[in-house]
Amino acid sequence: MDEKRYWFRKKRFGWGWTPATGEGWIATFAFAAIIVGGTIVLMPATARTAPWAPAVWVAAWSAALVVLAAKTGEPLE
Repeated sequence: MDEKRYWFRKKRFGWGWTPATGEGWIATFAFAAIIVGGTIVLMPATARTAPWAPAVWVAAWSAALVVLAAKTGEPLE
């Protein structure tokens, strides 16, 4: 049988996913690097004109990670 390989597996307790394969871990570490790097760049660059920009940055990338986990992870049922 050809079993589907999930990047993220569902959590045992609670709701959500956790990385299960190398691809899942790479996506998680890339997400963390993008969040930290982008926030470091955005904080001083937008402090006066758009102080909300780092929050939007984090929210957008968090949504992207959730969509990726939903598409490549186990169904939550």
